[in-house]
Amino acid sequence: MEANHERVMVMAPVGQDAKAIADLLNAEGFETFICPEPSDARREIRAAGVLVMTEEALEGAYAGDLLETLKAQPPWSDLPVIILTDGGASRLTRLLDIAAEAAGSVTLMERPIGTATLLRAVQVACRSRRRQYQVRDLLLREQELRQAADEANRLKDEFLATMSHELRNPLNVILGYSELLLRTDDVKGSPILKQAGEALRRNALSQSQLIQDLLELSRLRSGKLALNPETVPLRTAVENALETVRAQADAKQICISVDLPVEPLFVHGDILRLEQIVWNILSNAVKFTPAGGSVLISVVREGDEIVLTVSDTGQGIEASFLPNVFEMFRQADSSVNREHAGMGIGLALVRQLVQLHGGSVRAESEGPGRGSRFTVRLPAKIETARKDNAKTFTFGALDQLIALVVDDDHDTTFLLKYLLEMSGATVITANSAAEGLSLADAREFNVILSDISMPGMNGFEFVRKLRTLPGKEDVAAVALTGLGRPEDVTRSHDEGFVAHLTKPVDFESLFAVLQRIAGLDPPCAPPITHGLEKEPPIPGGS
Repeated sequence: MEANHERVMVMAPVGQDAKAIADLLNAEGFETFICPEPSDARREIRAAGVLVMTEEALEGAYAGDLLETLKAQPPWSDLPVIILTDGGASRLTRLLDIAAEAAGSVTLMERPIGTATLLRAVQVACRSRRRQYQVRDLLLREQELRQAADEANRLKDEFLATMSHELRNPLNVILGYSELLLRTDDVKGSPILKQAGEALRRNALSQSQLIQDLLELSRLRSGKLALNPETVPLRTAVENALETVRAQADAKQICISVDLPVEPLFVHGDILRLEQIVWNILSNAVKFTPAGGSVLISVVREGDEIVLTVSDTGQGIEASFLPNVFEMFRQADSSVNREHAGMGIGLALVRQLVQLHGGSVRAESEGPGRGSRFTVRLPAKIETARKDNAKTFTFGALDQLIALVVDDDHDTTFLLKYLLEMSGATVITANSAAEGLSLADAREFNVILSDISMPGMNGFEFVRKLRTLPGKEDVAAVALTGLGRPEDVTRSHDEGFVAHLTKPVDFESLFAVLQRIAGLDPPCAPPITHGLEKEPPIPGGS
């Protein structure tokens, strides 16, 4: 039965008390009903807005049920209870105390009681109950809004994951062919072709970084971004970021000067996120510095902090905009004909990543046309970093490898086959998981490179079925996919992939993984599954 906050329930088991009370309240316009049997109290009380009872109702065998029902009210509910008592040395004093503890909102009224007093008490109780229902409605509305927000966030995450996958697939092909073109003798000998190849590579990297920044901001705002901290020299993050932004600077003839100390300065952080911090600041400096300008990046130690500074001779920042420079989607020039395109997310990401590392970032400028300076402060770490066992890849180093490449995108399989065969590997391709299973069942492979998001049968199902084939229980499988969320990486590991590489692929990283699978790494190299479960570096970095 639906509860009514104006409905008064009466419990008075002795004589005509119940009828007398009900008649009085009905005559004054209250909607009243009598609970005839104490055993019905548990059911009937759910339809009440106010309970008026005599103390004798607490004597019955079912009084315990009534008290338990009062105790079991939802958090928002505190049913007003008015108990009419003889007062004084009533034999039910103890039960009245128990009732008050069970209900919380109990009013004791000593009999005989005046009509006006009782009516006034019931009116107050009804108003109190009305407010409780208003609170309930607000709580329900808040819960609905929270559920709607959670669902919206879930759909947003799914959309961003799908978007990144769909965008990364063509970027993977563009970046791969640009890398291939830049390695050919014909392109090396033609300035215009070399310039075209570099432009393709540079713009593919920029698009890849934009996708990465969007995903990172989404994770940060939802609290899902986790760091993989280790002791690393900040020089490594700077050099890797420089490698990525160098092409942009060269295209504008901007000179990037680097002032790094001879001794290594260590921080405790996530090397990939540190590279993102440096890359975004450097990219911002190059973007807003006119052709022929200069950018200076320096790293020094000040007390317990490592200080990274990026200064440029660019267009500078208005004093009024400086407080907003790290806010998401804020741009000093938001007009449709603004000189520099962008979404205003890079510096917002910088601030949040720096804060995650326990540091701070500050922007300074003397005004328009006078350049700007960004200063990042991070806690110093006094330790030695682990040795870097990475080695440079050379073509022809994979002649011991027999690989199966599975991807529904024909351009991707063709590109990977061409690049891996140039490196000496034997490569078979399949454009569906079903075709891949058939090929895997027919011959032996050292490694299988598989996409995840494929129609009909996805990469996870493919690997599970692969493991059921005779002799394929332990074959190394590498996920090569546009899905790069932390949960995607974790699931890849759980499903049996030894590495998870996100498109567009950093081919140096891919070749390094394949060399390790082929057993070409020195004995001290860490296992494949270590350090490869997180997202790979931005293509173009180390």
